[in-house]
Amino acid sequence: MQTMTENPNSDIKANRSRAEGPLRSVALSLLLICIMLWVIFSFVIGIFTAESIDMSPSVQPGDLLIYSRLPGSYSSGGLVIFDLNGEEAIGRVEGCPGDRLDLIPDSYEDNVLGENQYYIAFDNNEMAGSKADVFEASNIKGECLILIRRQWL
Repeated sequence: MQTMTENPNSDIKANRSRAEGPLRSVALSLLLICIMLWVIFSFVIGIFTAESIDMSPSVQPGDLLIYSRLPGSYSSGGLVIFDLNGEEAIGRVEGCPGDRLDLIPDSYEDNVLGENQYYIAFDNNEMAGSKADVFEASNIKGECLILIRRQWL
């Protein structure tokens, strides 16, 4: 007659492998969530904090703006995040491609915005000075989707 000897190590290994299954699943899920968030915030959505009063009273310093990084056409009157002398700034689109504006200096042909050109200005003209100008679409980082007031944070 053969006697079966129980191996206590085999029970421990079986219990460990049963516990590792759900842990691996949770770890993989967390990794996938982190990768998705990185992709979304790197290529689709951007976050910008207003630092100046150039857009006052519409946007106050400290306000948080969530904007779309996806390229596209920008609507007149919309808030955009754009590159102003190497720094990110927020402005309002006052003119779109094909628009005729009297505000544009004579250096632009017939004062008509060319293809992929936008006239961007600031709400607070006294503080913004002469920063309003024509910008290429490539200078625009994205259009504002959500404005969160600092007092709401």
